[in-house]
Amino acid sequence: MLIDILRCINEIIQYNAVQWNIGFSNCTKEQLVENGSIGTIRWVKHQFKDRWFADPFFLDTTENEYDILVEEMDTINKKGKISRMIINKESMEIKSLTTILELPTHLSFPNILCKNGNIYFYPENAESCTLDFYLFNPKNNEVRKQDNIIQNLPIVDAQFLEIGERFLLLGTIKPNQSKDTVTVFESTKWNGEFQKKGEFKVAARTARGAGKIFKYNGNLYRPSQDSAKAYGNGVVISKIDLNNEQLISTEIKRFYPQKGTIYNAGLHTINFFHDNILVLDGYYYNNPTLVKIINKIKAFIQ
Repeated sequence: MLIDILRCINEIIQYNAVQWNIGFSNCTKEQLVENGSIGTIRWVKHQFKDRWFADPFFLDTTENEYDILVEEMDTINKKGKISRMIINKESMEIKSLTTILELPTHLSFPNILCKNGNIYFYPENAESCTLDFYLFNPKNNEVRKQDNIIQNLPIVDAQFLEIGERFLLLGTIKPNQSKDTVTVFESTKWNGEFQKKGEFKVAARTARGAGKIFKYNGNLYRPSQDSAKAYGNGVVISKIDLNNEQLISTEIKRFYPQKGTIYNAGLHTINFFHDNILVLDGYYYNNPTLVKIINKIKAFIQ
C-alpha cells in the first residue's frame, strides 16, 4: 500500500526525475580493463532545460571536435529520438545538434556498425518490438532504413558481435531487461534476420548492454549495466569467450560515477574511439535529498 502511495507521489511531483549528460575522458582500454579507471571526465556544456542526452556512440573525432550519436530525451513528452551531436573539444560546448531519426515510439542506444565503408546504426526500439538497421550518411545526415533484423520481440540495448564467420547479437528482453539473462541471436549474414540461438547467465541485475563490445589485447569485452541498487547505477566489464558453441561471460571489473562530479548518481553507457578516448554518460537527481528519504522508506518497508 505504501509503495503504491509513493508511486502516486512520484507521478505528481516527480521526485526521482534525473538529468543525464555526456562526458569524455582520455582513458585507454588498458586503464579501463586492467585498473577499472575511467580517467578524468570532461562534461558537455549546454543550457537545455527541456531535454537530456545519454547513450553516446562515436562517429568520429578530430583535432578539434567530438562527433557522436546520442539518445536525445524530450523530458516534457518523455520520448527519445536519435540525434547527432558535435562538441567543441576545447570549450566542451555543443557546436551542432541534429535530429537524424524520430519515430512515434521511444528510441535510444544508437549502436553503430561500420561495414563496407558505410555507417549503420541499430537503435533500441523495444516499444515497437523490432530492431532495424539504418544507413547513415554523415555528409548530409541522411538516414535510410535498410533491414529488419529482429521482429516481434522487445529487445533492449542490442550488441553486435562478429566471431570468425559467425554473426551474433546479444540483448535482453523486456520485461526482464535488467536481470541476469542475456539472449543470443545469430544470422547467416551481418544484415540478415537474426534468430534466437541461446542464452547465458550473468550476475544478478547486470544483463543489460552498456555500449559496444570491444576488443583489447586479443580478447572481447562486453560492457553491461549494474542496476542492482538503481537503474544505470554503474557499468560491468566482462570477458566474452566462445567454448563449444557456447558464449561464456566472465566478470572482470565494475566501475561507478566519480566522487565530486555533478553527475554522481549513476552511468550506463561507455564507448571507445580507437583505444584511447572514452565517451560515457552520467546522471544526477533533481531532488537528491528527497530521493534518499524515499529510498530509505522503501528499503524499510520491503
